[in-house]
Amino acid sequence: MVVCSRVGPSGPQNTENHMNINEIRDRAVLSVPEAGAVLGLGRSASYEAARRNEIPVLRLGRRRVVPVPLLLALLGAEPEADSVRHV
Repeated sequence: MVVCSRVGPSGPQNTENHMNINEIRDRAVLSVPEAGAVLGLGRSASYEAARRNEIPVLRLGRRRVVPVPLLLALLGAEPEADSVRHV
């Protein structure tokens, strides 16, 4: 579960289960729940969306990960030039 605590102009804000695009740009992959959090989904809904191929998923053994560039493309956001890694 992704939990962020921020202090805004009106006081502390709980942004549990919410990530934004700028927070993920420097990562290669996200877990399914993290990708779901970007989309505003809960854990179960995230895995269901991945099962239905609504969230792009790579299977690495038993682990499922969501490539950040594919998630950004799904959202219509482009990765920043600095964050593109060539391996």
